[in-house]
Amino acid sequence: MKYVSLGNPLWSGHCQLAGGPRRVAMSALAYGAVLVAAFLVMRRFEQSLAINVVAAQAMGYLSGIQLFWLIVAGSNSVLRIFARDHQTRMIESLRMAPMSTPVVILGYLIGPVIPILALWLIGVAVGLGLAILGGAGGANDWILGNLLLLITSASAWMMVVFLGSGLRQPVNVVLVVYIACWVLHMADQTLRFLPGVAMFTGTYV
Repeated sequence: MKYVSLGNPLWSGHCQLAGGPRRVAMSALAYGAVLVAAFLVMRRFEQSLAINVVAAQAMGYLSGIQLFWLIVAGSNSVLRIFARDHQTRMIESLRMAPMSTPVVILGYLIGPVIPILALWLIGVAVGLGLAILGGAGGANDWILGNLLLLITSASAWMMVVFLGSGLRQPVNVVLVVYIACWVLHMADQTLRFLPGVAMFTGTYV
């Protein structure tokens, strides 16, 4: 397949390692088809409920899936790629490459999660369709919530790089902290200090 430039050499490289833009796009479309099929199955088993109620329930499940993709899978992907390049000294070679610091930082921040961002965008689109079915102006809330989740996730990805790269055995420190607080302090005040979790789990309205 012909090499496709995404405007950042690291983005393009990571996208090629993921199978190329075509494979990423096909995987995202297949994921969207699975989401739609899951909703249709859910609707079939909940025929006694109005379609807007079923759509609202499906959006609740989809919110959890969106949270999983960006926080869990995204942070793991960033850590895995960064740790690999750190151990193979690829990062040291990048210092001599004709790339500015912002290009390198954005490359490691976004490049590893390009396939995940594609799945997230499909989830946003499917959720938007569900919000329209649900009515009551849920579309704006859905889009805003997903944007806030994306910003929170980007912050988590940066913390993963800063906190996890110095360990001899790379560990997703951010994910460990989130899981520990979730298990030990479910529905407690600690969730207020975990950006995005309280909103997407419905603990605080």
